[in-house]
Amino acid sequence: MSSNNDFQQSGELAKDLGLTETLTIGIGVMIGAGIFILPRYAIGEAGPGAIFAYILAGISALITASSTSELASGMPKSGGLYFYVSRAMGSFLGTISGFSLWLSLTFAVAFYLMGFGEYLALFLPLNETLLALLAGALFVFINYIGAKETGRTQNIITGALIIILTGFVAWGFFHVDSANWSPFLPYGSREILPTTALIFVSFIGFGEIAAVGEEVKDPGYTMPRALMGSVLIPTLFYVLVLLVTSGIIPYSEIINIEAPLIEAAQFFGGAFAAAAITFAALLATASSANASVLASTRISFAMGRDQTLPEWINEIHEKFLTPYRAILVAGVLIPILILTTNVEFLSKSAGVLTLINYGLINIAVLIMRANPPEGYRPEYKAPGAPILPLIGAVSSIGIIFFSGLATVLSAVGLVVLGFVWYFVWGKKRAKIEAAMTGLSWKEILTGKPAIEEKEEVEVRREKSAEEIYHVLTPVANPDSATSLLGVSAGMIKARPLRAENTILNIIELPGQTPLNLMEQKEEFLSERRKVQQEMLELAVGFGEKEGIIINPRILYSRDRFNTINNIVAQEEIDFLLLGWHGSFSVGNIYNSLVKKLVRQAPCPVGVLKDNGLEEVQDILVPYRGSEHAYWGVEVAQRLASTQNGAVTVLRVVKPGVDAQAEEERALSEVEEIITGEVDINIKVVYAGEVVDGILSESANNEYDLIVMGASKEWRFKNMLFGSIPDIVADKADTSVLMVRCYDQEVEVIKEEIAQEDTSEDEEPAKF
Repeated sequence: MSSNNDFQQSGELAKDLGLTETLTIGIGVMIGAGIFILPRYAIGEAGPGAIFAYILAGISALITASSTSELASGMPKSGGLYFYVSRAMGSFLGTISGFSLWLSLTFAVAFYLMGFGEYLALFLPLNETLLALLAGALFVFINYIGAKETGRTQNIITGALIIILTGFVAWGFFHVDSANWSPFLPYGSREILPTTALIFVSFIGFGEIAAVGEEVKDPGYTMPRALMGSVLIPTLFYVLVLLVTSGIIPYSEIINIEAPLIEAAQFFGGAFAAAAITFAALLATASSANASVLASTRISFAMGRDQTLPEWINEIHEKFLTPYRAILVAGVLIPILILTTNVEFLSKSAGVLTLINYGLINIAVLIMRANPPEGYRPEYKAPGAPILPLIGAVSSIGIIFFSGLATVLSAVGLVVLGFVWYFVWGKKRAKIEAAMTGLSWKEILTGKPAIEEKEEVEVRREKSAEEIYHVLTPVANPDSATSLLGVSAGMIKARPLRAENTILNIIELPGQTPLNLMEQKEEFLSERRKVQQEMLELAVGFGEKEGIIINPRILYSRDRFNTINNIVAQEEIDFLLLGWHGSFSVGNIYNSLVKKLVRQAPCPVGVLKDNGLEEVQDILVPYRGSEHAYWGVEVAQRLASTQNGAVTVLRVVKPGVDAQAEEERALSEVEEIITGEVDINIKVVYAGEVVDGILSESANNEYDLIVMGASKEWRFKNMLFGSIPDIVADKADTSVLMVRCYDQEVEVIKEEIAQEDTSEDEEPAKF
């Protein structure tokens, strides 16, 4: 049964996908099919005029993308197109939509793999079908174990494809022979629509964007731009690549060339250009195949949630947390399709099944306008309704009839199978409340939005004297969070403003499993409740004891780093407190989650190495004048003030240095932040090495905590806060809190980190 929750975003799901990541999902898939596999068949069928087929398909897909954008901004949920159709039209058409969408992705995977095999066979002495089968087995295995592909990886892949294709077009245009474009439509205009049906699989990618709507930040802004951008950008490349290819190689020869893009690149750029295109083709087809396997699991999960599919298929693997049965079903169907069909059949079949959904989506947006469920408030409105959505629906269904009798019959057979399945299984179980219930077609087609326009109000969060001071404390295990909470409590209690601490527990799920898993699987729901109960008890008990506000929070996420970093940025966290376990070896530090956050989190950061911290009264702060050490003194003072403690500011100098002068210099540097609420003592000690002096002072006195500011070396990948802080934290018996402040200089360092332009020969760091 649908509910208002269908149209509201859950606060427990991490929103980690921005515009770039979302856009690359669609572009990456669409470029794989339309560019590297189909030009040979499209030009062979329609000549250079095949570009009109891509333009026509692009216009139809753009209208559908606009309709999808409105639906996605109103109900950004896992399941994408199936979810929208089922909520608008009910279980019956929802089942047809889900079946056709799931099968279209399965056909598309087989199609991509056959293209992958064709390109790989150019270099390996193996049959292309065998290579496609081996690649399919590999991708099924990758998805079975839940291997992670980050948003950054997809960005890199898509960026590389765009760069290579831009080079192909720009370089190739200087070698085009316009005589090869004549005649432009050698077989007449009648071949345009059949070619459109052939290549429409090229526009399957933006539907995969809709399937991850639940993970998108600000869907009202992101989804329309990503959906329509993923149609416009590839369409432009389709047209330009076809023009270059058909302008270099006569259209009559292209159909007989297995890889015309490589042939064209070889012609004007030699072995280098041919290798670049081959690399791009392998990258694109492999990425598209893997992404489509992943996307198909989202559809089966959404159908399982609505009981239009049995829960059996959505069984979660105990170790890998993946829907392994759904993946294995795809793993059985894909090789059967590879062995029994060809590229053209797979392309048309995937395209036809996709077109069924696109037709339904354009009607669904009109239904949701005519009778919007409570809570459905799309931030984007598709222009031109009802005319454009109707054009999109008619064009989508109309293209199907130009795909050939065999393809149409196979698609009809699959749809009939969906009908049978609904009446045998789904009708008794799936009870989705359809928005179209009680509506006449006249009401649906009037096109008058029933949703009042919302005036967009930009809310800007300004810091003020009444603002909450917010500390974020991620914890992996509630049982080990007490020491971290003790430090964060000190930071909060020391503030004159209202303040609160959020303890955050993140449960990371693989991309094959929807983030709303806990809504669909009772066993995971009960486990979540157990963790929630532990977090709640910890928060309530510690909060009452310390007299502070603690907010327990659990998030389901694809990537812990992105989730924490996004929360820090979006909720304007004032202090991020992390824990560190284990040694400070290069292997532990390099690419660790804590290291990434220390380098990139847009707020002050602290990392606690806990060695049995119970109370924070006597604090040692090694100090030598850096901005981070200055911040360390301020943090120590805040912590000590809550327990009537004392702070010792330590200056380590070489033997022979004037101790009194050093003490006076240190006092003059920190006196601006001394509040008088805490006893602050400046102490100078002699030592040959700074680390020895700090460790000796700590060992010979009963300090509860050492607070150390970062050195300039904190930017290096193999150090956490710098050589001296890391060594002290590693060797000291006392608990150590390492801190770094946040200012404009940190932003500059973040840019340097992004470019990986770090110099190893900087001057010795201050601590």
